[in-house]
Amino acid sequence: MILASSGLDRLGEAHRISERISPERLCPPLGAAIIALQCRIDDEETKKVAALLHHPATAAEVIAERTVLQGMGGFCNAPLAGYCTTDKSGLLIVRDMVFTLDGATAIDVRHSGEDPVDTAKELCRRLD
Repeated sequence: MILASSGLDRLGEAHRISERISPERLCPPLGAAIIALQCRIDDEETKKVAALLHHPATAAEVIAERTVLQGMGGFCNAPLAGYCTTDKSGLLIVRDMVFTLDGATAIDVRHSGEDPVDTAKELCRRLD
């Protein structure tokens, strides 16, 4: 059984985890770990509270992942996987994997840059 280790960690059940699978070994779907808050457009109080939770580096990673998904014409059932991370210097590293429908062939591409949209678009160009 494969479960999210973060949930088991929060439940105090980390001792049950036999292996943590890295994204290098099992590339996740684009946007899989994104958590977003939504509120009414005129709810200024909720917007102020939510702004305290905003994390700029994570927001840039989200923009990059969504840009790749859009650039590749992806949707929920598309044979795509990928993610974006930020290194210690603040550089974005975007990875994307594209698979044939039968899964027999996979193309694994990475690109790094400072701007999330430009970095993601360059990665898409490399896959085109």
